Amino acid sequence: MEEEHWETGRAEDRHVPRPPRWYQTAATVFTTTVLLFAAVNLAVWLALTLHSALSPEQRNPVAQRHRKPVDPLYPDMKPAEVDELLFHTWHRSFQYESFTQFKEGPYSSRYVNVSPFGFRITRNQGPWPPRRDLHRTIFLFGGSTTFCYGLPDDQTIASHLQDMLAADGVDARVYNFGRGYYFSSQERALFEKLLTAKTIPDVAIFIDGINEFFYRNEEPVFTRMLQDCGKRSFRKEAWRKALLLLPVGKFFQPKAPPIHHRGPDLSAEDGAEPPDDPQMIEHIVERYATNKRIIEGVAAAFGVKTVFVWQPTPVYKYDLTYHRFAEGGFGSHGRGRSGYALVDRRAREGVFGDNFVWCADIQEGKKEPLYVDLTHYSSALARELAACISRALKARGLP
Repeated sequence: MEEEHWETGRAEDRHVPRPPRWYQTAATVFTTTVLLFAAVNLAVWLALTLHSALSPEQRNPVAQRHRKPVDPLYPDMKPAEVDELLFHTWHRSFQYESFTQFKEGPYSSRYVNVSPFGFRITRNQGPWPPRRDLHRTIFLFGGSTTFCYGLPDDQTIASHLQDMLAADGVDARVYNFGRGYYFSSQERALFEKLLTAKTIPDVAIFIDGINEFFYRNEEPVFTRMLQDCGKRSFRKEAWRKALLLLPVGKFFQPKAPPIHHRGPDLSAEDGAEPPDDPQMIEHIVERYATNKRIIEGVAAAFGVKTVFVWQPTPVYKYDLTYHRFAEGGFGSHGRGRSGYALVDRRAREGVFGDNFVWCADIQEGKKEPLYVDLTHYSSALARELAACISRALKARGLP
């Protein structure tokens, strides 16, 4: 019986259909390729991770881009701490936000922290939503120089300003809504969005200048990319970028300076500055003045006091022999030379009103490095700008 059962089993096995030989070969090749691809990516990932750990400049994109050490710009920090600060400054991501197009994504690290509500954490940060019954509330708007790329949370303009107000007996909480790429048009949209959400400050401060002249039109920086979303070329580019996210893709991509272009703030394009175009400069200044008037009208409807600060830029009244990164040029930021001169004239003529604060020349005569990369402020310059704002608030009886 046992033998008969065994033979029956063998007969049944012979009736089971076997896949064609070509299918078996294809399946073997496919499985082997997938496993080999995964193994190669794992090996490359381990190699890149080890290389990054052994190469400090991989964690310091500013030093890698400019090919020079930046540690002397941070006298109170150790080199490893500087690397950590700049890594977490530049290796972050944006998030989509309605109306404004994007915001700084939530982030947590030793030196750089961003709230899920869209503002950078300030020393002794106030609660969200703000408690105007407990503290005077100040919203700070601007670009990456207001966010203070390249500085720890406790050395930003917002942190310095809050401390200075406290020293004058003003119990205020400053909320830092500075964001990479932003200029006055986006700041206006963000301000309106916050008011619509019923988060209303006592004072709104807008710090502008550097990014204002980078933008020739009203389009935020990701506009063209969003316009291309449905195009075939965009899909191809998306696949290419997806492949570059893999370790093998990162290994074989061109070894161009890998600094993350989170905004025009660190990018000098090709270093060549565009020729002066008086008509364009005039248009940009008028755009700023228009945004200012709209913000003032909206703020008045909600009982919010406004202050508009014109910030320093390296290309205006600063001795560039002390700028460690000036030799490569400033690209489109170079428009600030003639642009700032025009804004200065308009301000002296009273065009911008009594709530306009001129802080653009606070670096004049300074014989020291004041920029930690192409355009972003050192802690000393951030403190000087905060002091300029503090004096203006005090003179106007604010907040």
